[in-house]
Amino acid sequence: MIDSDVCAGDWFLREKETIRHILEVAGRKGLSAVFDDGSLSDPHVSSEDTTQLRLQLASDCHSQVVYGVLPVIGNNSRLSDMVFQYSPGNTMFRNARVVGFKLEDRFSTRSSKERVDFFRRLTDLDYKGALVINCEEEKTENPFSTYVYNAFANGFQGRLHFSPLTSGRSVKIIQGLKKKFSRVSCGTTFPYLLLDSHRSDDRLNPRLRSSINRSQLMDCFLSGEIDVLASGHNPVNGISGIASWQDVIGILYERGADMGVVKLATHDNVNRVFGLNINGIYRQQSLTPDCNDKDFYGKDPYAELLRR
Repeated sequence: MIDSDVCAGDWFLREKETIRHILEVAGRKGLSAVFDDGSLSDPHVSSEDTTQLRLQLASDCHSQVVYGVLPVIGNNSRLSDMVFQYSPGNTMFRNARVVGFKLEDRFSTRSSKERVDFFRRLTDLDYKGALVINCEEEKTENPFSTYVYNAFANGFQGRLHFSPLTSGRSVKIIQGLKKKFSRVSCGTTFPYLLLDSHRSDDRLNPRLRSSINRSQLMDCFLSGEIDVLASGHNPVNGISGIASWQDVIGILYERGADMGVVKLATHDNVNRVFGLNINGIYRQQSLTPDCNDKDFYGKDPYAELLRR
């Protein structure tokens, strides 16, 4: 399994999480890779220097779990330096690499010309990797189509991956776009499939939705319409997930998930979306008697579901 959406903390967030710790937990849970969202770190991973520092931190852990980072892009002035960091064959750091990019949240506020120039620049730089976009709460009727047409009308050769989605309506829009554009995909995370919108500690972006939305999203997952499922692990915002992988997969099976759908969403499709070939088999390490990963993160957000 590959967890393609985590906040690995460190730097100013190291009291909540560190790269070393998240790799250790991932190893104990049998994960073969984790992808660190650069927009959730403090400071953001948005320059050549911060990207290199992040990769060095992960490489120094000497973990068998692959560490991937998704630096933030959206500023044309630094684009060439950032794209240079991405290379499918990059072996500069042991088991650590740039796996794609995250589009900056404020990108939608840029002018139409700036957005077009951005995608033309990516095309000129021959970037063919994944661009992860979190745009569901943008104040337009259909932000997904705007991004898709801005990108592919200007020659973009990479993939647009919309994640996390929180509603069945959004998934259906993406399904329609996928019929026209083969390099469009979508994902969601554990909280949006399983957690209640009335949580007092919900500081997620997007926010947790209603039970109706959650039910529709689950139907989309069970039918295989959602390409990628990740934990959305973010202890900084009050939602841990990396330590709950086996529990959540068990809950999904109880709710009717097919083993093949789960494997696609947690491994095969992750490799396809990000253009990787990460082995899905990793030998799970046993927990030492004094090591309980859920206790480290405090409240287990999925504990109540396990008791039902």
